[in-house]
Amino acid sequence: MTLLGERPNDAADARVWKTVMTRIDRYLLATYLRTLLICFCSLAGIFVVFHAFNNMEEVAAYARAQGSFVDALSRYYGPYLLAIFDATNAILAVFALVFSVAVLKRNGEMTALLAAGLSHGRILRPMLFAALIVIILAVLNREFLMPNWKDQLGTKAQDLGGQMQRTLKPCYDRMTGIQFHGRGVIIIRKEIVAPALMIRSEMPGMGTQIVGESAVWMPASDEHPAGYLVSQVNQPAEIDAIPSAGFDGKQFVLTRSDHAWLEPGQCFVVSNIEFEHLVSGSQTDRLSSTLQLVRNIQNSSVYSGPDAEVLLHTRIVRPWLDISLVLLGLPLVVTRGDKNLFVVAGWGLGLIAMFFFVKTLFSGLGSSETLISPAMGAWGPIIVFAPMGYSRWKAAGRT
Repeated sequence: MTLLGERPNDAADARVWKTVMTRIDRYLLATYLRTLLICFCSLAGIFVVFHAFNNMEEVAAYARAQGSFVDALSRYYGPYLLAIFDATNAILAVFALVFSVAVLKRNGEMTALLAAGLSHGRILRPMLFAALIVIILAVLNREFLMPNWKDQLGTKAQDLGGQMQRTLKPCYDRMTGIQFHGRGVIIIRKEIVAPALMIRSEMPGMGTQIVGESAVWMPASDEHPAGYLVSQVNQPAEIDAIPSAGFDGKQFVLTRSDHAWLEPGQCFVVSNIEFEHLVSGSQTDRLSSTLQLVRNIQNSSVYSGPDAEVLLHTRIVRPWLDISLVLLGLPLVVTRGDKNLFVVAGWGLGLIAMFFFVKTLFSGLGSSETLISPAMGAWGPIIVFAPMGYSRWKAAGRT
């Protein structure tokens, strides 16, 4: 056996030392995860309580429709918890690390661990590993969970059931030359109310616009490509007698004259502009997976500006940026002797504010394409922070 603070000299003592270290690792890991959970629950709880109290009538009406208040809260605020975790995972990882070490210092446990011969780097290792797991979970959440709740995340408290008519965001289809307007949209039915589709291209017989009572988004099938089924068309008049129209050998407005599956007074407008673009506009890209974001940028019907390119590169860079932010917080837990949690939190807020200021600055410059390209707007922050984070990590391992 070895004395406290001495290194093992034989195989038997090495096994004992390894066992002690494993127990310490579990304790440190439990401390970090407990602190992380408290931070997340506090942040999410503040949001839910504040939002629910400000929209109590709408939430109560939705609860009556669902038959249970708890069920209503979970259905509405569950997706928002995913969004909160996505927006704050790196910040939570930093503060959990800072607060965990601050608690260890305040209780004198950090002094005992250092006296046992452990370096700061060795003490922080299980916490950094847990922070890495948090960042990986955030990536999985961003790619596989949040995209399934895009409609609900864009729903206001006044429209919890998705039945209320919402404003339509005009969108121009670059493939067909048709611009989508309308009185509004109903999310749950994926319906445009009183659509007025302005035709900016040459389509014989169609005139300048298609006006109807409703237009419903329909995905591609054996009968038709993706697009909108317009019902009760009143302009152009006698739509059933007009041949299907288009250009360059393609039909973009299908009528009953050539397609028997359509009912009287209906026409089908071919478009790759999905319904979510008419509801959320550019916001739909932020809630899409990386694969869907690539498809949106490659979509010939939708205009994707430099901000979409910045967002795509940011998706690739973001996990590494989050890791860099965690490593940048190491000096707060290694070099500073403050045990006051408020002082530690103040330094942490300053670090996070500086980090996001630089990130926002690069993103803005890349989106405007004034001084740097969209790719550099996303990769610039990692070029700045990655070397700094690596140096902080190496310094922590030596102390």
